[in-house]
Amino acid sequence: MFGLVFAAACMWGQNPSAPDWRAVDEEGMRHYQALLRINTSDPPGVELPAVEYLKRVLEAEGIPARIFALDPKRPNLVARLKGSGGKRPLLIMGHTDVVNVDPGKWTFPPFGAVRNSGYVYGRGTLDDKDNLTACLMVMLTLKRMKTPLDRDVIFLAEAGEEGSVKYGILHMVPRFLDQLRKVISDPAVEVVREARDTRPLAPPSRLDSEACQVIEAAVKQDYAGAITLPVMQTGATDMAYLRAKGVQCYGVGPATDFEDGPKGFGAHSDQERILETEFYRFLRFHWNIATALAAAKP
Repeated sequence: MFGLVFAAACMWGQNPSAPDWRAVDEEGMRHYQALLRINTSDPPGVELPAVEYLKRVLEAEGIPARIFALDPKRPNLVARLKGSGGKRPLLIMGHTDVVNVDPGKWTFPPFGAVRNSGYVYGRGTLDDKDNLTACLMVMLTLKRMKTPLDRDVIFLAEAGEEGSVKYGILHMVPRFLDQLRKVISDPAVEVVREARDTRPLAPPSRLDSEACQVIEAAVKQDYAGAITLPVMQTGATDMAYLRAKGVQCYGVGPATDFEDGPKGFGAHSDQERILETEFYRFLRFHWNIATALAAAKP
């Protein structure tokens, strides 16, 4: 699935000056289509080309990006914009892999990113290259606008969310095991993690946190006063690993036609699609949340 992760409680504050949304939309769509056209089906989940694309784009803007990989073909990317350090970091994340396709069932090529009648069609349009692109555009826009930050903003593009978590979040979250080994500092003590590829049981994120209030305010602002309601789904997300560490995590996604799922146009479907207008609104939604959480107050 998809997610936005808040590594701190925070206050709803005033956003900085608005970006040039026409330019952001145009560039966002270009990156979105480029990522959708990269086949990162899992299995086999060769996410390397998508990560290389993100790394090139970020580093061209002077944003350092590091790669962490258990398997060189299945890397994770981490980029960071430094803040004042006055508040704990904000982590925004999306996953680069997508579920498999049966090309014969698709009206449009599943990795064509075809724009037709106001929609963008392709595997990953809803899960999860919409979040991936929105996170990318947040990072680029914060950097270009030289937005002062009260906290670091960290972008994680993770591998393996669609069933191969050992390459993605399970590889990233134990950056903790390394610290533990340094603290113990005893060669006679072996620190290992349990071999598993299933998500852990973890407590739910709080609904009274300031981070949750920020999301609710952004929903009302960007989605015509809509009410935010917590839901339980049959699917799972990699945020379980972060929740198990005490991190408050909240999943977000773009608005979709309520009939799209039953008609076969939803995430993981054979005609996965998104309205272009909702993709653009989702870019603004991400921006408003990120700046409300991380931008320094005037």
